Amino acid sequence: MGKSIVIYWIIALVALIIIAGGLFSGKGGFNAIKETVENIKNSPLVPEITIGAETIPDQQLVLSTAAQQQVDSLRNAITAMSGKKDCFMKYDVITALEEKQKIWFIPSTTNPAEFIVTVKHKDGRDMARYTLIQFSPCVIAGGNVASNFYDNFFNAAYYERKKVNGVVIVQQPYYTPIYQLQLENNRILYDDDNGRKDSNVAQGWLYATPESSVCFFPVDSYWFGKAGAKGLDISITNNFPNAGLPMC
Repeated sequence: MGKSIVIYWIIALVALIIIAGGLFSGKGGFNAIKETVENIKNSPLVPEITIGAETIPDQQLVLSTAAQQQVDSLRNAITAMSGKKDCFMKYDVITALEEKQKIWFIPSTTNPAEFIVTVKHKDGRDMARYTLIQFSPCVIAGGNVASNFYDNFFNAAYYERKKVNGVVIVQQPYYTPIYQLQLENNRILYDDDNGRKDSNVAQGWLYATPESSVCFFPVDSYWFGKAGAKGLDISITNNFPNAGLPMC
């Protein structure tokens, strides 16, 4: 006898028992009916029946050990920069995110001084989440920003040319405030006053502005100079470890 035929016979039998009990039994009869139905349901002869779509609980999403260490390194670096000014900070280069996994930095809807940071799975679910307090992000990109930054920190000829009474006049602006950002392996997406930008990024380095904003470094390769609208030339950021930068 097929499974479907067994199911139909069971349903018919249970219905018959309930109808008979309702017609000829009192309260005690219904208790007996309940016990009989339970015995039928738990019988090893009765196949397991699932009606409708089976509900499968969400599998807990966990970052790989390497990705978690890199995410923690970035978080610790940003936290350590709180209140620091005009200095640089290193963090572990983020390379271990899987395809389409992203680190999102989104401003809090309840506190403008807070950012909610989430690591998103490719299907949009959160894999990790934390809050940054007093965090204001920026990038070294946009217009003449990266060129000014290069002059302010790396151009020795600029220093001699711009000294007034022994003090170097800083080129402005040399960073761009942003409103939200996403990091992938070697990529950065961010929103500024001119819309959404998508760029390569120099992983592993951050800069704290005189106002304690935390800047990331979009990069590109240029044939015409050391910086452009998209950021510093990648040769400059590759030389950061040997540049004698002021560290936070």
